[in-house]
Amino acid sequence: MELWVRNIAGSTTIPSAMPSANSADTNTVLRELFELLQDYAPTWYTEDLHNRTAAALSDLQPAN
Repeated sequence: MELWVRNIAGSTTIPSAMPSANSADTNTVLRELFELLQDYAPTWYTEDLHNRTAAALSDLQPAN
């Protein structure tokens, strides 16, 4: 994947390489975010959002 960014002057675009993440890394990050939400439970993190997140994580491959 390639990301284009503007330089400070705003007139030129410069290609910037984005590291690609494999699915195991993505799954691990999502699970860690889920655990943080469980630990800190912000007021906007409702039971409905918890249930939706838990269901989505259960569909992912197990983290290694």
